[in-house]
Amino acid sequence: MRVYLRVYKGPVEEGTPIYHGHFEGSAVEENVRTDGGETAKLALDAAFADLVRKVLSNDRLLTAILQMAPPEPAAAAPSTTAPSS
Repeated sequence: MRVYLRVYKGPVEEGTPIYHGHFEGSAVEENVRTDGGETAKLALDAAFADLVRKVLSNDRLLTAILQMAPPEPAAAAPSTTAPSS
């Protein structure tokens, strides 16, 4: 199982990716046939779990994702007027 990821800051049409890379997930399940049925699902689930584990442990990818976050809103200045009664 293979996935190719690109992370853009801003619209895709306007920029180059701030991250791009591929990940491969694989797993070995004993006595599993990949020609269909529930046994194939076990092998695919294990490969997908391996893929997700690799994606979520990639520091470069996580840094790029955090760069996409909007800036923190500025803290509101305290009011200088007295509340109306």
